[in-house]
This record gives sequence, structure tokens and C-alpha cells, in this order.
Amino acid sequence: MSVGEIVAIILASMTGIGLIGTWIKNNHQDIKQQTQLETTLKAEIKDVKDDIKHPEYGLSAINKKLGEQLLYCAKTSTSLKERVASLESKPKEKSSS
Repeated sequence: MSVGEIVAIILASMTGIGLIGTWIKNNHQDIKQQTQLETTLKAEIKDVKDDIKHPEYGLSAINKKLGEQLLYCAKTSTSLKERVASLESKPKEKSSS
């Protein structure tokens, strides 16, 4: 084996070792980034769940407001029915021409 062949084998081995090291490093970074992403997503999901459960602006607050609106509509509807009934029960006045 000549010196050139030995140098070529050494350089090829060093390149291979460098590529393997880079692959391991990148794989480790990908795993770390994936873990950070999962942690961030879990935190954001928890925040959304907390917002949904919040008593002042969550789903329960919306449900309460809808209940209040339903009650208001029922009262208005009942009041309107009572007014119509009272107007219908009054005798009609005939206009004199």
C-alpha cells in the first residue's frame, strides 16, 4: 500500500466519522426540539382548557349569559302576549263619522 492510499483511507475514515458525529448531533437536536415543541403545545392546550373553564369569560360565562338572554326573551314574550290579550279583551270603540 502506498502512502497516498493510506492517506485516502484515513481521510475517508475521518469524513465518515465526521458524518456519523453530525448525524448523532442533529438527531439529538431534533429530539430536543421535538421535546420543546411538545412541552410548548401541552402548555398552550392547558391554557386553552383553563380559558374555557374560566368563570368570567369561559363556556360557563357564555352559558350564563345565554340563560339571562333566554329569561329576558321569555319575559318580553310574556309581556307582549299579556298586552295583546288585554287589547283584544277591550271592547272596540266605534268611530263616529
